[in-house]
Amino acid sequence: MTSSKQFPPIYYLGIDLGKTGGLALLNSAGKIVTYKAMPETPEEIIKSLINLCSWALEGEVQASVHIVMESVSPRPEEGVVSVATFAKHCGGVYYTCIMIHLTMDGVQFPSRIAPMLWKKTFGLIDSKASKYEKKKASVDFVNARYKQGFKYKDNGITDAILIAEHARLEVENAQQECS
Repeated sequence: MTSSKQFPPIYYLGIDLGKTGGLALLNSAGKIVTYKAMPETPEEIIKSLINLCSWALEGEVQASVHIVMESVSPRPEEGVVSVATFAKHCGGVYYTCIMIHLTMDGVQFPSRIAPMLWKKTFGLIDSKASKYEKKKASVDFVNARYKQGFKYKDNGITDAILIAEHARLEVENAQQECS
């Protein structure tokens, strides 16, 4: 006799950090619920994160939101000032997510994922490709997988979708092992 465990609804909030980054919310079936480009101001980022988590939890019994952020590091060609600005932005988003976790039932502690991990899951690692080709590959992959019409400029959103999808697949695999 096989038992089919019913798990509460889980949402996955993927965050691609940076000025051209994005936010994407997926449900436990892997469907895109909503997405948006990374807001420009800290106030808009905080408001967007709170709204996305609140929406996912509203009316759902025992629902949870898993927040997954890309773990980033500075690139050799970046200047000190831009690295410091980016670090403040990343820290601000991370600590906002911790604050949301502490104040909202159902929101999990934010986790981070290295770009190489989620890109490997979707076969998007190509050391010979240019930066443009790598971003375009992510956009093309999401468009094909989710029947979307994203453009190159939307690569932060497509990366956020794939970050959330990677987290979803990991939880799905763990749930299958428990069943």
